[in-house]
Amino acid sequence: MAQSAPPPQGWAPTPLPPITPPKSLAAVNVVVAVVVIAVALVALGALSASGAFSPKTPASNGGGNGPLPPAIVTVVSSGTAWNFYAGSYECVGPIDLTSNSSWTVSGSFTASNGITAYVMTSSELSAWGGSGSPSAYYWTSGALVTSGSIDTILPFGTYYFVWDNTHTITSTSVQITSNVIATASG
Repeated sequence: MAQSAPPPQGWAPTPLPPITPPKSLAAVNVVVAVVVIAVALVALGALSASGAFSPKTPASNGGGNGPLPPAIVTVVSSGTAWNFYAGSYECVGPIDLTSNSSWTVSGSFTASNGITAYVMTSSELSAWGGSGSPSAYYWTSGALVTSGSIDTILPFGTYYFVWDNTHTITSTSVQITSNVIATASG
């Protein structure tokens, strides 16, 4: 093994400044945590913008593992009950069905006396205002029924489930017998 030549005379190594450790390890951990969170938020934002987590794309989940399950919105839960005075109406909503192009809505109810149920947009509800019979709606149970089932397809939009007891002189109790749900269908 060859030996190295001695350093020239008068030469001395330059001392390096001392390494100063951080004031606290906690400060370093906070900085690392902030950087990790920032990177994760940017990654989630990119995935969200690309539609990777969106229920709007049922044909593909981006990973090639088949379709995503459909989006389901519970409008009214089974067992929910109301009492309506004679001459009154009530609304459930707004129900936001805007993340897909169409929705299948289903469910059922019973009533102690006749009641009429509707599904309306806000403009249809405003135009009707609880007076007379509505001139426009997306679905109705029929006039003064004691039980009914909803099974209809609604386009993209915001809706109200309306219970109309304005045409009767008796109070009515209504109970949801199976969840009223909206399932994305397009």
